[in-house]
Amino acid sequence: MRTEKDDARTSGSKHLERAAGALHHDFCPWANRWTYWLKHPLVGLTAAAVASAFVGLFVNPFLLLVAAVIAAMSVIGSIWPWLTIRGIDCEVRFERKRVREGRPVAAALRIENRWPWPLWGIALKKGFASDEFSPPAAALGRVTAWSKSEFEWEFVPQHRGVYPLEPPTIESAFPFGFWTCRKTIECDRLIVWPTSSPLSNLPDSAAVDSHDETLSDRRAGDFGDLLGTRRFRDGDSLRRVHWAQTARHGHLIFCERQAGAVAAIRVIADLSRDAFAGREGDLEAAIRVVASLCEYLPQQHALVECRLNGELIRIGSNASGLRDILDRLAAVPREGFDTVVAAKSESNTEGLLTLLVTGNSDNSASGTCRGARVIAVGDEPPVITSRRPWLRVSPADLSRLGDIWRRACHA
Repeated sequence: MRTEKDDARTSGSKHLERAAGALHHDFCPWANRWTYWLKHPLVGLTAAAVASAFVGLFVNPFLLLVAAVIAAMSVIGSIWPWLTIRGIDCEVRFERKRVREGRPVAAALRIENRWPWPLWGIALKKGFASDEFSPPAAALGRVTAWSKSEFEWEFVPQHRGVYPLEPPTIESAFPFGFWTCRKTIECDRLIVWPTSSPLSNLPDSAAVDSHDETLSDRRAGDFGDLLGTRRFRDGDSLRRVHWAQTARHGHLIFCERQAGAVAAIRVIADLSRDAFAGREGDLEAAIRVVASLCEYLPQQHALVECRLNGELIRIGSNASGLRDILDRLAAVPREGFDTVVAAKSESNTEGLLTLLVTGNSDNSASGTCRGARVIAVGDEPPVITSRRPWLRVSPADLSRLGDIWRRACHA
């Protein structure tokens, strides 16, 4: 039962909410451009200097000195950042051209000071983080006069992409922070690959040709380790008769061994905006799944090719094909591609195992690519109604993607 105290608390909270709403309400939105302009420190200093000069002229001449000091501070605080940026040349260099997300890479800021006095309060901003309010990538306390210096730091990219994300700038607001002057500088390109998870198995249904180097645990043949035994059939070789089991059972027992096979796999990366309905975390997880498939399946002697944004990329045993696909995955837009995978774009799939990596949305390509095994990636409840995914992966499952993949291969 509600008591009078509860009713009083509820009434009091409602009054406080109304008061807070009234205090935070914008009654004069047309005046915002003037009020925001008046917040600048120079406006207050200018008003103080004018007031001091007026009082000094008519009341006390000592205040003229105060007005002069305030004016000098305003002028120095406005001109000094411009002089600082005007007298320096900068460039950023990286130790390597490619790195994995979350892995450190050595970076160096080379700066030349052409002024005969030292400079303070210089910061390198923009291009190294997606957050607008992130701290500067590098901050320099002091640069000596007439010098060429190099400052090194360890850059750890937290997100895949092609860095810098935007043209970086060198800026300074020293000494008073009244005004920030900046200019764009040169910077090396750094490609940050998405992380991948090791995969150690192949779906045996992808075996399309005999191969001496790759052995299948699910197919019987003439190579590899012993898989099991069965009754002897007409045409079997007597060399593979298990004589001990034959003597025990009273009839010929034949030994089954592994079959040599090579797998041909096509990975279709449906990284469109519609497939993930704007969920950036699900898109990033799908990119990491595609990177894992393209990196580790060729290590199992599989012939792998990937269709990404309408382009078919073949990944061979050399490093160039893997480097090409990882570079393209790093350059995928944050919100995904505009185009959706079309069924007519998938040709020459006979004898191929097709893996479609897409999102949980109904706008994905899961219903258009017939014959493909769908890997649905997403943290939201799946809404795919056209067909059941072969494999479901959420962003939280990426750490155990190898176990999920192994169970799916042997299902």
